[in-house]
Amino acid sequence: MDQLLSAVVNWGGWPVVDATLKWGLWSAIIAGIVSVLTTGATLKLQREKLRRDFQLEAATETAIKALLNDGTYSMRSFEKIKYHLHGFEENELRQYLIRAGAVRFTMNDGSEGWGLLEKHRGQAFK
Repeated sequence: MDQLLSAVVNWGGWPVVDATLKWGLWSAIIAGIVSVLTTGATLKLQREKLRRDFQLEAATETAIKALLNDGTYSMRSFEKIKYHLHGFEENELRQYLIRAGAVRFTMNDGSEGWGLLEKHRGQAFK
């Protein structure tokens, strides 16, 4: 029995238990390094995507404010806004309008109109 135990523990001159611990430790170190690198790359990609998304939102809100802040028109029809800011779903565009500080009005012809709240403060909630 002692010979069998000795053969298992000292296989080929290497203590099996010691070798197992060493290879396990190296495997854990390599897995940790790979995990850190993968996580770092994923975070970098997500940060870049968020930056692009917020950049689009900020640019959209800036364009809406410029369009509604034009001295010639105090209010714009939703169709005109949709024409100038093409590529957005209607409700998505309405959300951008609200974020930009715009409020919705019903125009004389019954269509949907939008204007900046700061320009229509007295008329906004009648």
